[in-house]
Amino acid sequence: MAFTPQTAGLTFRRDLSQVAREFDDTLGAQLFMARLMAPELAVPEVAATYPVWTRENFKKNDESSNRNEHGGYQRIDAEFSSLNYTTEEHGLEFKLDDRRMARFRTFLDFEQHATRVLRYKHLQKLEIRVRTLFETTMGLTNTNVATAWTTTGSAVPISDIHTAADKITQKTGIPREQLELFIPTVDFDEMMLTDNIIDLVQNTFARNQGVRPQNLREADVAHMMGIKAVHKLASYFDSADEGQAESNSAIWTEGVMYLGIFSTGGAGLESMSPARTFVFDADGGPDIPIMERYRDETVRSDILRIRDDTDEAITAETDLFVQKITNT
Repeated sequence: MAFTPQTAGLTFRRDLSQVAREFDDTLGAQLFMARLMAPELAVPEVAATYPVWTRENFKKNDESSNRNEHGGYQRIDAEFSSLNYTTEEHGLEFKLDDRRMARFRTFLDFEQHATRVLRYKHLQKLEIRVRTLFETTMGLTNTNVATAWTTTGSAVPISDIHTAADKITQKTGIPREQLELFIPTVDFDEMMLTDNIIDLVQNTFARNQGVRPQNLREADVAHMMGIKAVHKLASYFDSADEGQAESNSAIWTEGVMYLGIFSTGGAGLESMSPARTFVFDADGGPDIPIMERYRDETVRSDILRIRDDTDEAITAETDLFVQKITNT
């Protein structure tokens, strides 16, 4: 006879969904960039065909706007290719053991602690999927910097970023000021130690003597570069089995950065972005991620579950909205 866990009373916990979203806006926003690089878009179906931006939408000048007497105006149309998305369920569960909760309830709110742990690991999984999308699936063209940034005296990171920005502008007409840079922390630190950046800092902050490049915020660096924003790719994961010595690795490959046009979450596909996270929201509505709690008497525990139903997908032609820059 098959063993069947004794479960009961599944409850949607909207209050804990809110706790998870608050984590997104605090520590999650510092550690995980996937939700910026592939912004969320709620969809009503688990699978569908969607339009993909192509370069034919930009800068073409092969139509006449003149209207002849008794004639009509020249008609144009949007140019799209198409791809299919298929969402998959992603989730994790945390066991709230009766005995453990009784021991520690004086010291912490176990539900909120468990929710934050679940959301951290959930976002970590998403980060790895989006990393794979950008590093492998997209097939982006690799552009090397002129000189490795470890060569501090002759490296020209500002010029390297502007060269990549110009490629996007030439294809789309989108100005440099609308672009965002996603850069591994190691490369950010190397960049800030180059003479190119140090000289620029001294010129930009000439009235504030003693300002050091290492102390500047990402927003300050973006301002100096003339781009919209700079974001550090700072998340790590431990690949060792439980009980083994730590083996920490950066999720995003060091030496590889991405400059591009990125949409804001919630905007439709008319908002330009190289990738989006399609979120099937039929049973979650606005309460994404979905948090649930149920009872499992076989282990004398309540079970806290986090889940969503997503597909991280390409939404633009290769190299159209994003440039891959390699610091080697």
